[in-house]
Amino acid sequence: MLDLKIINGQVIDGTGAPACQADVGVRDGKIVLGSGEDAREILDAGGKYVCPGFVDAHSHGDGILGTVYGRMCKACQGITTEVAGQCGESMAPVVPGHLEDLKAVVAGDVVDYPEEMEGFTDYRTYFDWVSCQPLSANIRLLTGHSSLRAGVMGYQDRRPEKPEMEQMKMLLREAMEQGSLGLSSGLIYAPGCYADREELTELCRVVAEYGGIYTSHMRNESDDVVNGVKEALTIGREAGVPVFISHHKICGVPNWGKSVETLKLVEEARQAGQQVTLDQYPYLASMTNMSAVVPPDHFGEGAAALARRLGERGKGDRLWRKIAGEIENRQDFENQYRNCGGWEHILISSLPETKEYEGMTVAEAARRMGRDGTEAYLELFVRNKGRGNFIYFSMCEEDLCRIFQNPNVCVGTDGLCRGMEEKGHPRAWSSFPHAIAYFQKEKKLLTLEEMIHKITLLPAQRTFLEGRGAIRDGWAADLVILDYNHLEDRADYFHSNVPAGGIDCVLVNGQMVYQDGRLTGKTPGRLLRRGYREDKKC
Repeated sequence: MLDLKIINGQVIDGTGAPACQADVGVRDGKIVLGSGEDAREILDAGGKYVCPGFVDAHSHGDGILGTVYGRMCKACQGITTEVAGQCGESMAPVVPGHLEDLKAVVAGDVVDYPEEMEGFTDYRTYFDWVSCQPLSANIRLLTGHSSLRAGVMGYQDRRPEKPEMEQMKMLLREAMEQGSLGLSSGLIYAPGCYADREELTELCRVVAEYGGIYTSHMRNESDDVVNGVKEALTIGREAGVPVFISHHKICGVPNWGKSVETLKLVEEARQAGQQVTLDQYPYLASMTNMSAVVPPDHFGEGAAALARRLGERGKGDRLWRKIAGEIENRQDFENQYRNCGGWEHILISSLPETKEYEGMTVAEAARRMGRDGTEAYLELFVRNKGRGNFIYFSMCEEDLCRIFQNPNVCVGTDGLCRGMEEKGHPRAWSSFPHAIAYFQKEKKLLTLEEMIHKITLLPAQRTFLEGRGAIRDGWAADLVILDYNHLEDRADYFHSNVPAGGIDCVLVNGQMVYQDGRLTGKTPGRLLRRGYREDKKC
């Protein structure tokens, strides 16, 4: 007997094939097709689509694992598997004596550091902890380059010496042997930004030994975005690893249209036999930490240390004046102030110590403070100890749509919900419903079947998720019932933590985790370790 049978639904199987009416059975967490058996439970999906669960190819959910809000923001948009540890940031490995350096690397993603974190000295220990968290979605994890570098070198802006390079390689090799998916880099953030191409290539050669992947938040997504893509592709080619370009975008008005060239580079690499994938969140604004307008060479001791130095010396100090001038004029780094065209286009999402300014642009906050924009920004930076997230409006619709239509592009939230009371980016709650509603339902850029393929089987294949991403007999019963006619994207930049309408039910490993707008309380999600036949469950 089946545990569950979903009847009367239109099945979109994730392969891109046309939808067809069929019943989908579930037994012991696996899909059963073509069976006439009875079931303990019947779920009528009449008038709705039955799809594979959505795969979040770029998640930062590892910093909030097991929390109710962390589970809700994924489940409510149909996500059944997430790939995390992105942008160079992972919770492990912890090198003795460098715990605080690692905490600084992941500070933007973590609400409460686990009590056990000091013991995450290798991925075996870390994965044991992960597998014991209450998970509504499955998770696959990368190893962060910045985390490796912070553990071995702290925040030093220099090339690693040979023993340091060997230690990073050893730590990465251990992580790969214990089930990491690969290496991620965040090349606009300290300390990852201090690495050169040769360092990253040498580390990726370790990843290649284990059949992993290299994901990169590139060194530049604006003025030098073309060279950023070239660098990522060169690292992958020289190391022999598949490349995943993170949240591909074109920032800054003078650069709009450069997606024609970046996508051409991707296609040329693919034609030459290189596996290249890109993820994208479907919005015209990005979100990252508030320090993204300050040149990275000022973060040799971390953002908190810089804020302390600025606060001790005051706004008349040379360092204060130097940074203020560089924010407004310097062009040799990924300057989000210049990309956005000024403080009027930078929205304050969250500030832990000065919440009264959340929801304002920096320009609006400056007027309230009686300061000019840059002076107000630096004062907020000091008062919040360098912590906080801003939303940066710097992209155009033409690039957004052109990138999405590339067949090697899938969807990633790049999103983080740090609590129901904290404002964030709508991508954390609504990237997948918004992508369907905007690109497919409104703009008709592709068929619904093609859309579902982009958010299910495509990312599953590119991240080596065996037996997931499609509705096939014997595959994991990760399923979404989509009410397409009532699909409604409700989250926005001012009310970010709002579930979309139209995601009726979500099943993970055969168990219902989300139904009727609520979590069910079931937590069947699993840690999916690369290279392991059996998923580990605590």
